[in-house]
Amino acid sequence: MTASITCVAVFLGVLSRVMLPYLRKRKRESKENFPFKYGYVGTALVGAMITMLIYYKIPVPEVNNVRSGLQAFSSAFGAGFGWQSIVNEVSKWSEAFAK
Repeated sequence: MTASITCVAVFLGVLSRVMLPYLRKRKRESKENFPFKYGYVGTALVGAMITMLIYYKIPVPEVNNVRSGLQAFSSAFGAGFGWQSIVNEVSKWSEAFAK
């Protein structure tokens, strides 16, 4: 039960961190001229893999009730969101040095 909750939470954390900048940019620019970039998918996959590798080294208590389930979900969501932020920043810095 704990593994499924943390997998879903990590996935939702990474997905929300990837989608928020995309939706903000799409709202700012015209909708028909805003192309979909596969870089979003690539950073999401890298972020999910990194988060899963690192998060599963951290011991998570067993889910016995709603409170412990919510704690497991929120910590995994925060880990996914945070590590995806790091992946986004590294990708932006690597683009800056490539130019």
